[in-house]
Amino acid sequence: MLKLVLKFLFLVGALSLFGCGQDESAADKAPFSLEITDAPVDGATKVVIEFTGVEIQSQSNGRSVYEYAEPRSIDLLSESLAGNRISLLQGELGIGAYSWLRLMVNARLDGIFDSYIELADGSRYELAIPEDNLDGLKIDREFLVSTGQPKGFLIDLDLRRSIIENNRQFKLKPVLKTVDLNSVRSLTVNVAPELLAANCDDSGQYAGAIYMFAGAHAVLDDIDGDDKDPVATAVLSSAANPENGMYKAVIWNPDNGAYRLAYSCNPKDNPELNDQGFSFAEQTVTVVVVNDDGDKTATLDASATPL
Repeated sequence: MLKLVLKFLFLVGALSLFGCGQDESAADKAPFSLEITDAPVDGATKVVIEFTGVEIQSQSNGRSVYEYAEPRSIDLLSESLAGNRISLLQGELGIGAYSWLRLMVNARLDGIFDSYIELADGSRYELAIPEDNLDGLKIDREFLVSTGQPKGFLIDLDLRRSIIENNRQFKLKPVLKTVDLNSVRSLTVNVAPELLAANCDDSGQYAGAIYMFAGAHAVLDDIDGDDKDPVATAVLSSAANPENGMYKAVIWNPDNGAYRLAYSCNPKDNPELNDQGFSFAEQTVTVVVVNDDGDKTATLDASATPL
């Protein structure tokens, strides 16, 4: 089994901890870390989000705010296509139970372009979070920090579902999934170049995406908000792997079960609409995910099962 070699981009920098009601000694704390990855969005060359820190709510001992010394602009699209997991926080957290955490960001329609999306034609637009969530990207996740046991999460931000466009205004309505760092695993999907040649108008501009559907015989559908939607998607790398000639997509942390993987080179998939004329390649492949298997690899080529 081919093991995916993960590259880590550690963007730790200087952090300041402002304790809100917390006064623990070193013995009352444990190492805590956060990383982020994402499923890229179609038709974009950059998706930049400016992070300012992390906020974590204790169930009994107030709130901890880890604020960066300087705002941190991260191009999530380029990092995810490179296979990187980005470190947002490495620090310590008090022993006890916690209710939620929040990624603090600058993302408003204010003409500053601290968070923005850049499209394939070079145009750039501000990326704004909804008015009722201006204080950041909140993740409701209860967890326990125990003495002597490092704790951390990988946050999977699905940009393809999270970015909503309406008349060239782009909103970030975050679709997030968190996984304990001790349980992180990946599914790497290799796609043969002949599938790109048969399905893409210009694979140099857009190499297509993998759609992952629950069930070995699932009905294929675009993302439109109904119960047939894929459970995950991942955009292919823009260049072939020189070792095997394949184009790669990575899906993080799939749940246990059987899945049908399909490939599409349609660059526009509005997550709120049923896109007319949306099509998939004729080939699909089935993969079964089991926790104990660790990282997995699947291949889509001309020999895969026809639709």
